[in-house]
Amino acid sequence: MVSPPPISCVMSSSQRWFTDDPRDSLLDELVLLRRRRSALDAREQQVIASLAELVPDGVDPSAYRGKEWVREEIACALSLSPRTAAARLHDAVALTTRFPATLAAMVDGTIGICHARALIEATRPVCDEVAAAVEGGGLAGAEGQEGARIPQP
Repeated sequence: MVSPPPISCVMSSSQRWFTDDPRDSLLDELVLLRRRRSALDAREQQVIASLAELVPDGVDPSAYRGKEWVREEIACALSLSPRTAAARLHDAVALTTRFPATLAAMVDGTIGICHARALIEATRPVCDEVAAAVEGGGLAGAEGQEGARIPQP
């Protein structure tokens, strides 16, 4: 027989005020760290997307193959493979252009990068209107869920 989870797992921090369990403060800190990580991930997405929009000084914009060079710069800066950097670039541009509400939820710390990537992947083959509907429905119940639970279109 499996024992039930500790009370701190099924209660919010505001409901745990009466417990003397020293793990409660650690659990609260863990939640705070997750929210901060989400906000930092959101900022990283914004920076990557901004890099995609900029043409370096002294470079002819018509000759600049932006995303290819940006991918290489991101790969170098973050010690990633070019393929991984290209995926990060794609996700960042999608979040800042196609899914602004998802990015805002990341900034607030209510969802994480796994939620955002699941949404991007699930809506890759659909038009923007369908993607927006999926985003709205997915965000409504995404907080506290695993990223893989974003509804499929």
